[in-house]
Amino acid sequence: MKANHPGLFNRVRRLPWRDSDLDHKDRNQANHRIENRRLKTAAFAHIDYPDAAQALQLAH
Repeated sequence: MKANHPGLFNRVRRLPWRDSDLDHKDRNQANHRIENRRLKTAAFAHIDYPDAAQALQLAH
């Protein structure tokens, strides 16, 4: 999701991400640095957007 859809962006940003469990965690080394990635998933029914039912949050 990018900020070029401001309404949808704000609704997804306000999902309860802090209460969501961490689905995947990855740590590896690339280009002489350590990279950490965390992935969370949130399912929803209350956001009015065609065919959208799930959102992913990727943190580096």
